[in-house]
Amino acid sequence: MKKGIFKPVTKLITLMAVFTVFTVFAPLAHADSVNIDIIAENEEVTEGQLVEVDLVLKSSVRLGGFESYLTYNAGTLEFQSADDGISGGDGILRIYDPEPSVRSKERTYRIIFKALAPGGSEIAFKGNVYVYDDDTDSELSVSSSSLSITVKAVEAASAECRLSGLVISPGNLSPLFDPDVYEYKTEVSEKTDELVISATPMDSVSKVSVSGNEKFTSGENKVIITVKAANADEKTYTILVNKAENVKEEPEEEKIDLTEILANEFSVIGQGNNFILTGRYNYTVTHVADIKDIPEGYEAYTLELYGKKIPAYKKKDEANPEVVLLYVINDEKGCFYEFNIDKKTMDRIKIETEIKEVEKTVIPEDLIKSDDKILYGVIIVLFIICALLGIALINAAGNAKSKGKRRKR
Repeated sequence: MKKGIFKPVTKLITLMAVFTVFTVFAPLAHADSVNIDIIAENEEVTEGQLVEVDLVLKSSVRLGGFESYLTYNAGTLEFQSADDGISGGDGILRIYDPEPSVRSKERTYRIIFKALAPGGSEIAFKGNVYVYDDDTDSELSVSSSSLSITVKAVEAASAECRLSGLVISPGNLSPLFDPDVYEYKTEVSEKTDELVISATPMDSVSKVSVSGNEKFTSGENKVIITVKAANADEKTYTILVNKAENVKEEPEEEKIDLTEILANEFSVIGQGNNFILTGRYNYTVTHVADIKDIPEGYEAYTLELYGKKIPAYKKKDEANPEVVLLYVINDEKGCFYEFNIDKKTMDRIKIETEIKEVEKTVIPEDLIKSDDKILYGVIIVLFIICALLGIALINAAGNAKSKGKRRKR
């Protein structure tokens, strides 16, 4: 009897135990979770640099409140700033964001540190981490990582503050450039106001500056090239620029065109069918005796010169010639001259022909060579004519008196 009662009781207890296990632990086994990664773009930095660290939360449900503590090495890193909900310092940060502005399945918090000194620092959560489901306010299962940051010492700043090359234009450096020579000379013309300078530092980190390279004045000018090293050391190179004195240009002497002067002395005298051109020399210009004597490619042309129409010859393909041929009588022979109409110049060419039935003109040795002499000659001729007329009148008057006396007798 007793044995029969015990068996049902035992089965009842077993069922209750199983029910309790499923009731208590099943929700935990199937609870939603969140994963938190602590990451940084650069896990190795140099002292003095800033380190940006991100806390990235990811879940299959919408994330609600977030609470925890984060630790770091305060001797290596110094807390600078963080997103809302994170505060602290001296090696520990409190995360308290019960009402986040972003309610999604993924969220990021940014924390900024400054690398203080060489060494390492682990950034990790301390104690419990609480993250809640935004919809049910139930606590989520949390898994997280940590981050190690290494801070390196700053390399010693370079003290190199020399130039490896120095070139100028215009001019040349004297002496030739040497990195350890710090003063040079050069000379430039009076038209140079500045130099084109190419200065190359030994260390690419060094900075180069130039002063005094503008508005040069006559005499000595000083150009200073300063090279500043990474550690702030400096060296200067000096270029003494000697600018030539300004020389006043003397005005050029006025050039006299003798050709034009001589050309302007030409005058034209007509004698029958011929024309005499007087100037430095005398030229008797006429027609050629035979049309066959006209040079090949030329044709008759009338040249108007000082109001006279002079026979000339032009090239057949020229409507308005600049140069024509004049046929000139010289020592019983005819020859051609090139006459430049604009410049009024005569040049003999090697085309000669004998004179055939050409009216000769005798030119006296004392041929008048200027307009003034022509005027004087005209006056003398008129004076002689007047004298002859006076003598004739006197003779006529005397003859008339003689006839009157005879009649009275």
